[in-house]
Formats: sequence, structure tokens, C-alpha cells
Amino acid sequence: MFTSLFTLLLLPLALTTPLAPLSCPTPSSFLVSGLNAFTAAPGPIGISAILFTLYDSLTNVRTLCQRELSPGSGRSPVDPDHYYNCANSEVQFLYSGSGLALTEQVACEGDKELAAGNSTLSLDCYSVEPPYPLRNGTLCETPFAQFGLPVSSVTTRGWTEKLRESTFGWLGGKHRMHAQM
Repeated sequence: MFTSLFTLLLLPLALTTPLAPLSCPTPSSFLVSGLNAFTAAPGPIGISAILFTLYDSLTNVRTLCQRELSPGSGRSPVDPDHYYNCANSEVQFLYSGSGLALTEQVACEGDKELAAGNSTLSLDCYSVEPPYPLRNGTLCETPFAQFGLPVSSVTTRGWTEKLRESTFGWLGGKHRMHAQM
């Protein structure tokens, strides 16, 4: 009964007091280097794959991101519907063929934020033959060794949402948009 009374007394305060935004440092962009996407020709040994390295200078995260398909599948590594974990599972990517989307979970005041961004890719694609390591197929790569992918949104899941959940039974994300530079 004391808890219910205490909650009722605090509810008007919670409804009228603005919630302070989190003041966590969040990345403004990710550095992507060495992006290669290879689609193997059909056959028993060709392996289609996408491979690149991501670096976030704010969090000092450097991780290898790759997706390999089964040998002989002859399918493209393009999958616009699913995110895949990088070596550091705090980072995930989605490769649509014409674009790359990235997310990174960033520690923030005892909780995590989700930094996300995407970019259209400019790819140079050409046919390759052995002795290329992945056999016959089509190799697509960015014309630059590295490029910046801007972070376009950060979803916070901190104490503000926990307060809302405990008070109102609602849990959601609060998006902060970052200006692209």
C-alpha cells in the first residue's frame, strides 16, 4: 500500500517534470575501409562474400565485418532484409548491393544507445578469374580505400524510458537526429 501511495504522489511530478536528455558522446560517422563484395559463379567451390573493416574513432571500436555464403551457392551476398553481426557483435551491417547500413551499440550511462547510419555506395564491379582466391565471379569494390558513413540517428534506451516503462507500462526509443556534416 505504501508503494502505491508513493507512486500516486510522484505521478503528477513525473508528468510535469521534463526528462533530461542523456548526455552521452555518440559517433558522428563510421570509417569503412576495404569494402569488397564478391559474387561467385555457380559451381562447387566458389564462395560469395562481403568483407570490410569498420572503425569508430569515438568508441575506438575496430572490427572486421563479413558475410560468407555456402560454397557453390552462386548467390550474391546482397541481402537488403537482414543485419549481420561483425566480429565485434556490438556492430551490425546490412548490405543491399547499392547501399550499406551500419549500427553500433554504444555504452551510455550504464545502458546502451544504438547509433545507426546508411549510405548509398559507389561500386566498381568487374569479372574476375583464377588465380583470384574466391574463383570466377564478379568483384565489386568502392573506388576509395576508405570512406566515412555518417551516423543519422541515435536511439537511446536509458533511464528516461525505464521511468516511462515503470510509470506508464510503455517502452520505446527516443530518436535524436544528428546533422550530417
